[in-house]
Amino acid sequence: MEKTRILVALLSLAVMAAAHMLLTRTRLGLYIRAVAQDSRALALVGVDPVKVKLWTTIISTVFATVAGVLYIIYTKSVTLDAEIDIAPLDFIVVVLGGLGNIIGTFLGGIILGVIYQLIFSTTGQQALALAAAFIILIVMLVVRPQGLFGEKT
Repeated sequence: MEKTRILVALLSLAVMAAAHMLLTRTRLGLYIRAVAQDSRALALVGVDPVKVKLWTTIISTVFATVAGVLYIIYTKSVTLDAEIDIAPLDFIVVVLGGLGNIIGTFLGGIILGVIYQLIFSTTGQQALALAAAFIILIVMLVVRPQGLFGEKT
């Protein structure tokens, strides 16, 4: 069991690093970020924004599939309502780290995961740990709405 968790953690780090490298070190990553900023301006320099969006969808689907497989390997189960437990925490992690910042999202996930697990392991109540996560979200939105590692616009 421990070997599986370590393997999933290492594979998750590799996938995150690949996504970061794709977005920051490749021409396609530059185009993806440019479409997010202003697709008309990208079209003016001769790049088809529709093709960039298509490739973004394909790549996102591949990363989501890999994440799903890693989740199944980690939990060793599949349920129809798994997203009910995961989706709110995913949202909080992205806001905590900073929207559009992969490294920030990773560190936000580590921070939230440690706090969530500490509260859950000490109290034994998942609802209390989830409430604490939402309190962190509210405090983050009030104090620093761009996230811990996001840039002010």
